[in-house]
Amino acid sequence: MYSMKQACEQLGINYDTLKFYCRAGLVPDIKRNSNNYRYFNDEDIAWIRGLLCLKHCGMGIREMRSFVELCQLGHQSIPERLQILSEKQKALKTHIADLKLALDFIEYKRRSLNEALENQQDATMLLTSDNNEKFRFSENRMR
Repeated sequence: MYSMKQACEQLGINYDTLKFYCRAGLVPDIKRNSNNYRYFNDEDIAWIRGLLCLKHCGMGIREMRSFVELCQLGHQSIPERLQILSEKQKALKTHIADLKLALDFIEYKRRSLNEALENQQDATMLLTSDNNEKFRFSENRMR
């Protein structure tokens, strides 16, 4: 069994985050000891790790709460959960593609600036070069 502090250490999160998750209804069946302090078992820790993964996938608290409610419905909610995860997967892939494009843009601009520096050329117009056209980012941003 883990106290709130121990659970936070296990999860690498702060106390307020864990307390918020508990109060927001994201951690089902919270157990309390005789002093009314929350405590967690290994299954709870694994559940909260899952919540942290959902957060890193771009889910907000409302989405996470809905997902938790679906999980509690059991097998019958699997198709809906799959749909939600598919949408998040698509959004993450788009976001990753945008990040790769952003890195390509930075690498291209750094090369251009280094060339301008080596050749003692004016680089004031570098942001408006014709090659910028190839750097088109998606309109759909992750939240």
